[in-house]
Amino acid sequence: MTEIDRRTAVALGATALFAASGSALAADAPQDELRAFADCFFAAQNAHDAAAVDRMLLNAPEFLWITPRGEVIWGHDPAMERFRAFYKGTWKIEPDMAQFRVMTLANGAVQTFVPLVLTAGPADQPARSTKIFLN
Repeated sequence: MTEIDRRTAVALGATALFAASGSALAADAPQDELRAFADCFFAAQNAHDAAAVDRMLLNAPEFLWITPRGEVIWGHDPAMERFRAFYKGTWKIEPDMAQFRVMTLANGAVQTFVPLVLTAGPADQPARSTKIFLN
């Protein structure tokens, strides 16, 4: 897997992470509240603010992140290690929040959808932009 592929996988998984965060958000939260949380999550990612992202993720060993490439990452700490590594390079997420949607699932869970442009690349190489869809 190339560096840009890994970065894309992280961005794709990132939106799913905030939907399962340890914050007070739940399926019965108003869509505006979930949108505000997503805005904060994307802002923290773009600022490479690991401390803010850390507070948004469920802090539990059973935290599961399956990247779009099928890589399984168990636990809050391994996910944060991955984010910190990616923040060393170029990392910018431009979500199209006009298309942001929240779908309520069973047992208090929600799923989100938002298209975005990810610009990413290692620190010593040119970054590339890719349009992707997060859900």
